[in-house]
Amino acid sequence: MPVSEKDLEVLGVYLRSCSEAGNAQRTLFRKRDSVKRFLSANGLSAVNSSVIQEYLHSFKGKSAYYQKREMDEVKKFLIFCACQGIINQDFSCKFPNIKAVKDSKIPSVFTNDEVRTLLLYFSTRDSKNRLRDYAMVLLMAVYGFRSIDIANFDLRYLNFDDGTLLFSQSKTGTVIRHQFLSHVGNALADYILNERTDSSSTLLFLQANGNGLSSKTISNVVRSGFLTSGIDIGKRKCGSHSLRHSVASGMINDGYSIFTVANVLGQTSAETARLYTKVDLSRLALCALEVPVHE
Repeated sequence: MPVSEKDLEVLGVYLRSCSEAGNAQRTLFRKRDSVKRFLSANGLSAVNSSVIQEYLHSFKGKSAYYQKREMDEVKKFLIFCACQGIINQDFSCKFPNIKAVKDSKIPSVFTNDEVRTLLLYFSTRDSKNRLRDYAMVLLMAVYGFRSIDIANFDLRYLNFDDGTLLFSQSKTGTVIRHQFLSHVGNALADYILNERTDSSSTLLFLQANGNGLSSKTISNVVRSGFLTSGIDIGKRKCGSHSLRHSVASGMINDGYSIFTVANVLGQTSAETARLYTKVDLSRLALCALEVPVHE
């Protein structure tokens, strides 16, 4: 059933408070959608323990990650409503504590040699967008940027005077600051001075018509590069996120802690970074035991 105007008004107040607390737009959309799914089945005026129990049972058969995401958002919303006196009971104790990390499967990663092959391909290929694509892929391969952050990357994030880049991640709102490596700075300057379209837009990476690029287009650029660079992909995924996975895996292989990895990638939780310990194959090899031979 449709959500009532009164409940939508309460939801709007809640989302504004979340925005003021620093939640990114993408996070606000997720909160809105999760809460609206709950309210479409249960108006605030009807919320009680039985309604909460029925809501929890509706997740039977869903993944642990999906359950946790939905329940956490509704739980926070109901806590807000209780604190504001909109409902007369705090139902937070009715929600189970679910531990889950999104996509716990082993992620697709590429070795340093494979990434170097990919970068060499982009830096030498015959293309009207060679400098742009090379700079984009370099940022993802070196710093682990998401494709959405490449799409939204602004010229004002770059400070060539002190050799730094500073920006807020689109997904989490986390502020990231990195020092330029020399080849990264050179690639960015080369693109800006010699290939970037003259435009009033402050976005760094542009199409020939002066418009920005979508995150999907950027991921497709990476995927196309992997498929045509001679790298043996096998069954691995090869979109832009595989470069982010590769950065994290490489850092863990080099001995960095998951907390350092989470900080470099701008992840809000070290638990997410813990996923990359699954691909630390070189360290697992040190634990291999000889199979005993029985005569």
